[in-house]
Amino acid sequence: MRNTMITSVLLLIFLASQQAIFAQPVSETEVKDLFKSGTYVWWVRHYKGLMNDVHDVAIILGADGETYHGYITYLRSKTRFQLYGDADGSKLKLYEVDTTGKVSGIIKGEISPLQIKANWQNHTNKIGGTLLLKKGTAADTALTFCGTDKWTQIYEGLYYGKKAKLIVQHYTSGQYKGSFFTEKNDATFKLEGRSGEEKASIDFFLEDGNFNKKGVLTCRNIGTANVNCIYDDSLNIYSVSLKKSGELKVHCVEYADYMRRLDVVYPQLDGADDFNQLIYQQYNQWLKKAEKTARIKSDSIVKKSSDDRAMLRTYGWYDVEYFDENSISLRLVFVNTWAGYQERTINYDLIAKKELGMSDIFKEGTSYQEYIRSYISNALRERPFYKDEAYYNWVKKVVFKHFTLRENGVSFSTKFNGMYGVQEVTIPYEDLKPYLSD
Repeated sequence: MRNTMITSVLLLIFLASQQAIFAQPVSETEVKDLFKSGTYVWWVRHYKGLMNDVHDVAIILGADGETYHGYITYLRSKTRFQLYGDADGSKLKLYEVDTTGKVSGIIKGEISPLQIKANWQNHTNKIGGTLLLKKGTAADTALTFCGTDKWTQIYEGLYYGKKAKLIVQHYTSGQYKGSFFTEKNDATFKLEGRSGEEKASIDFFLEDGNFNKKGVLTCRNIGTANVNCIYDDSLNIYSVSLKKSGELKVHCVEYADYMRRLDVVYPQLDGADDFNQLIYQQYNQWLKKAEKTARIKSDSIVKKSSDDRAMLRTYGWYDVEYFDENSISLRLVFVNTWAGYQERTINYDLIAKKELGMSDIFKEGTSYQEYIRSYISNALRERPFYKDEAYYNWVKKVVFKHFTLRENGVSFSTKFNGMYGVQEVTIPYEDLKPYLSD
């Protein structure tokens, strides 16, 4: 109940004062009326699914054997666009037309009686998205809440007889990210992977902190209680059996109309209302500010044109760095097209129910800050592009202001940079031992 309330509150915050085009459900008669008088319409079909695996959309489409006519509706905002295009077997190309009669977007892909699988682009081809819709009915207008098939799961097991831990985030349809820790390597590798329609396993490509490739972890049964993996580090191939030890649920705030797109996912942990409230407060703060600015920008454009289509975009996501029954460490990110990149790292003690700061981890009165700065400076010299003049000039001034916990140490990181991304350096606990609190 609490998680549902949080999602509802976030939606109310952002959707206040929306200038959406509200529409009643489209009838088959209305679709047939789009064809020339006297045309025999072979069929009218209903499709329902997601844009970008987030936004609920419905398409009603009719065909006369030569052309298509119909409508696409964004179900939360009820914003509607007319569609038309030439029929060409299973190939699909539809033009999206706004209320002024101008083409505001193009849908290209494949169509069958059972589904539409396509890509959407605005009329300038600068903004895009994916569409996956299944056969539906006229009555099927329910919202699915886009966190349904998104999750974060933690798996633990043994690799060469030593501890191994896999954190996997299923953040959008068929795409995964996370990390893989092995005690044998005393390292945490970042990973990314993608599942295929005809492949039972997923290949996770691993990378260390210096952007060096560290092999492929191929896993079966991801998302279930027991996962079997093969780790190929290019020197050896070894099997890894892992069992699920924890899970974070994913909740989502989404909205889309003519000008705006909002796509924010955030984590929630069962039985940890204090932690959930902290996450809610941060996204609530970001969303309030974003809604106010987006409303001002939208209202300032009295007569909207196709150039304004989806121009105000907001995204939010998170990355889990560490999670067990005692604590959780993660990075929250919030980005929009007018204010750029905002972020925050959270290290949270689930037993004491409080956020951890540097003073909770390191002993006061020690020179830990000087040691950290020196360690980071030396570690950066190992980066493959350290000798690049532009990178060198940037990194020698940048502050590693964020920190997160990991299995093998404390990771310090910069804020996001458009050229170099987020730079991270992990200092092993063994090296930090003289400075750590008891």
